[in-house]
Amino acid sequence: MRKLSCLTLVFALCLLSGCGPKEPTALERIQDSTVVKLECSQVPDAEPLFLYHTGTMDVGSLRIVPSDDEFTEPWLYRFTYDPKEMVHDTNGDSVEIVVLFGAENLSVDGATYTAEEGLSYSKLLDWAAAQYQYYAEESAEEP
Repeated sequence: MRKLSCLTLVFALCLLSGCGPKEPTALERIQDSTVVKLECSQVPDAEPLFLYHTGTMDVGSLRIVPSDDEFTEPWLYRFTYDPKEMVHDTNGDSVEIVVLFGAENLSVDGATYTAEEGLSYSKLLDWAAAQYQYYAEESAEEP
């Protein structure tokens, strides 16, 4: 009986302290996304590019850290994972995650990130530009 009481107490403490399953972060949800929409503000008339194999587009694998700065700059590249026009949850609600690359920082689902110490943010921006350019060229070559 005493053992059961102890287990009940431990379980109750876990529930109260948040030991239960945690909601995945936006960066974790990106890993499980099924499609990503790529856009570039410098090519405003271009149709968005849709990719169905997002493994190479994992922003979570970039060397980024949270920033206290607010993301207020115009975006240069917008990568929308599981865009609302294509992916919904079981209730029909949007599950999209928007990643905005600006000139100085990036925003992931509304939270600002920057390059980790020792890495120039321009490298992250170069990565976004290269991803967009590669898939734009590949898309242009399709019949």
